[in-house]
Amino acid sequence: MKKSPINIALERIEECHRSRSALTALDLSGLGLDTIPEEVFDLTWLEALDCNHNQISDLSGLRHLPQLRVLNCSGNQVSDLSALRHVPQLQTLDCLSNQISDLSVLRHVPQLQTLDCSSNPISDLSALRHVPQLQTLYYNHISDLSALRHMPLLQALHCNFNQINDLSALSHVPQLQTLNCGGNQINDLNALRHVPQLQTLGCSYNQISDLSALRHVPQLQTLDCNHNQINDLAPIYDLVISGQLQTLYLHANPIAGIPPIILGNNYNNCSESLRNYWLDLVEGASKQQQFKVQLIGNGRVGKTTLAYALKHKQPPNEAFEETHGIVLDEIQQTLDGEEQPITLQLWDFGGQEIYHATHRLFLSDDCLYLLVWAEATEEHPDEAQHPVSYWLELIHDLGKNSPIILVKNQIDRADQLPTRPPQLTADMPGVAQIRQEVKISAKKDQGMPALRGAIESILEELKPRICLELPNSWLQVQAQLKQLKQETLPFAHFEQLCVQAGVSDPAWFVKYLHNTGVLFYHRDAFQDQIILDQNWIITAVYRVFDPKGCRKSIENQQGRFDGHFTSFIWPEAGAVERQIYLNFMRNCGICYEPHYRENYLSGTSFAEREFIIPALLPQKSKIEAAWTHQADDWRLVIEYPFLHRSIIERLILRLGETYDSEAWRMGIFCETEFGKVLLNCQHTQPDGETSHAGQLQFQLRAQQAMSLVQVLRKLVKETSPHPRYQEFLQQGQQAELEKLPPLNEEDHAPHSRLNVIKPQKNIKLFISYSRVDHTHKLTLEKHLRLIQSDLLKQGIELDVWSDKRMLAGDPVNEQILPKLRHADMIVLLVSPDFLDPERYSCRVELPIALERHEKADVPVIPVLVRHTENWYKNLGHLTVATQENTKALEDWPSKDKFWGSVQRGIHKQLESLGTT
Repeated sequence: MKKSPINIALERIEECHRSRSALTALDLSGLGLDTIPEEVFDLTWLEALDCNHNQISDLSGLRHLPQLRVLNCSGNQVSDLSALRHVPQLQTLDCLSNQISDLSVLRHVPQLQTLDCSSNPISDLSALRHVPQLQTLYYNHISDLSALRHMPLLQALHCNFNQINDLSALSHVPQLQTLNCGGNQINDLNALRHVPQLQTLGCSYNQISDLSALRHVPQLQTLDCNHNQINDLAPIYDLVISGQLQTLYLHANPIAGIPPIILGNNYNNCSESLRNYWLDLVEGASKQQQFKVQLIGNGRVGKTTLAYALKHKQPPNEAFEETHGIVLDEIQQTLDGEEQPITLQLWDFGGQEIYHATHRLFLSDDCLYLLVWAEATEEHPDEAQHPVSYWLELIHDLGKNSPIILVKNQIDRADQLPTRPPQLTADMPGVAQIRQEVKISAKKDQGMPALRGAIESILEELKPRICLELPNSWLQVQAQLKQLKQETLPFAHFEQLCVQAGVSDPAWFVKYLHNTGVLFYHRDAFQDQIILDQNWIITAVYRVFDPKGCRKSIENQQGRFDGHFTSFIWPEAGAVERQIYLNFMRNCGICYEPHYRENYLSGTSFAEREFIIPALLPQKSKIEAAWTHQADDWRLVIEYPFLHRSIIERLILRLGETYDSEAWRMGIFCETEFGKVLLNCQHTQPDGETSHAGQLQFQLRAQQAMSLVQVLRKLVKETSPHPRYQEFLQQGQQAELEKLPPLNEEDHAPHSRLNVIKPQKNIKLFISYSRVDHTHKLTLEKHLRLIQSDLLKQGIELDVWSDKRMLAGDPVNEQILPKLRHADMIVLLVSPDFLDPERYSCRVELPIALERHEKADVPVIPVLVRHTENWYKNLGHLTVATQENTKALEDWPSKDKFWGSVQRGIHKQLESLGTT
């Protein structure tokens, strides 16, 4: 039976009583209490009390807790702090989001060091003159900083979103180390010369144009000046190059001459990008001219025909079939005053509803959008026809800085409406990004000169973003990649190309090339392979959704299929390749695997493992229909002005892969470690055609409801591409639905199974083999990449080294032997050639491997890839991957079974290493 909030509180109080000597803190947060239980006041030794997010209005009982040092009463209904006169040892007070207007009682808490009184109706801070020990202060509803003269020890000041225009009062707080003053009316930073110890400055959303004052704050490590008027970065050049400025946000400033992608968006720390760019420029630069053009819109509006007409400067001779997925192409565009043409990368996105969530993987934040619509198209009963406003909101979400050309196509079929649909109004998201509007018929070659002129006009306007000086080393690597003419490239090979060209940071550079559309790379998505031929992987992935392929069969199975079924989706691919495709889809959020962790541990074969595609789930669920509301259920509501399908699918995927669950197209039910969750997603569309607003409704039935709320809020924040949503909480069916303040970085959610695990341990694996067995080595590497993907989810990073990572021209021993001597695991591909005393593998590598096994207990695993006489005599004391692997590859019924057994055995040993 579910416990009441008061019973939970009494249990925690009793625990405090039992553990008096060890427990001096009490957590009563988020229980829905309207008063602090009387039993609390018997805990006279209590030093910390957390009662945030309740309905408490009376703190008078605190007089019984004279030793209290920390009090968190945020998110309540407190208006009177007079009880604090009885807790003179108080050092930390968090009372944000209450109804407090008077701080005069603070004269009685002279030891106070940290105060958060923001989101209260406080306009007078004069009482703070009586707390000279104050070191950290959060507050708002003020227009000047004169009160700082009474706080000489202040080290952190948070005064975001006020009406401050003058920072001169900073002269009174010379020890200040942190200043957050974003969202004010500041245009001058010269007062920063008075705070030479400043390490963190947040001044976004102001009117700052000059950073020269930062020369006087040599200890600065973090700077956020998004959304200002900055155009010159010279004052911070030395801070960036030296690496001292570790965190830097510069989005939405008129900075010329630097690729916008280097500066990133609101949430991108660009210090590393900018440092790499400046460092590599020193070695020489050349002009690079390329830009993405992305065609989006409903299906059957003629995007593919338009792409053909743009490239060939004439209409196609025959009609195209409907695009399923994405089609990539390139065209050359000349511009006045430029010797070389601009390379335009054309991305033609299929418009069918089923693809929209997956498209978000490839849609860009820095490109030109051709939004294509038509007054009349060939109707198809299975396809949703979204209004132009839907596509504008999608672009606004993902590419707020990208210009749009609104293209009305197929005017040969119908042309009664204006170029801009009548429903669009100036205040709609994305409308302000429309730079040009044209009417065309790509099929009949009508209006195409006007469209080409519009494109050229916008490219001329965007010259500073397109025609850029890029480091020669970057361009050299790009040219080499283009010459390779292959589908994928191991990151290790890419790293070698970068080192040879002089690129300072290959790991950063590959992300840059991904963001600019040159290649596709997600570290976890393709077992550390770089995808050079993006058409190849796009074609493979989108085959799952092809209505002429296996899509109907998967829909009939409620969005589910197993590994065996992948042989029907990709009949030409081997088992390992199909598994790599599935891992790519999992890590990109296209599908998920329930119980994936248990499957790996139990050795479930790939053929038996089950996968679910959220886009193909059924519309309804029995568990959704059977859910009945109970009086003490909580409800967390997230309201979006634009709720895209991809947000829903990512939530289903994260919850479904983590917990026991049942999912349907618009929701999921799961049982977490905190309690039960029923998520229902719905599009509200109050005015039908012109709104794509929606809600996430989390129904919670949990003993630890507030913990579950915090975990889900963190999940929503990680899942949403923007903070354009509002959160509301109802604590019980009879309670009011209350708006929640934004989730801050300081709001630490409880640890949960949803936590994204960052690698905590690195394991180095060395492959020793004979060149004759190179094909077997490549097969082993494929299986190791599959292991890498899973280990990362456990916080273990696997670094695989073999001779393919050697740099040309350097001595062999200097490259191989240090890697071998520092490896945490060594795999031997055993064959007659490997054990040939004349070969390097036997003469040099094997003795070192055996010595490390004997003296340092390093696991050395022999894998018998060919029949080898007497191999057991020399290597029998080593541990094979599994007992089955004492047989050579030829003796197995299939190669896949042999390598699957090797993979499982190595995987288990690596997990064992990772936990020691």
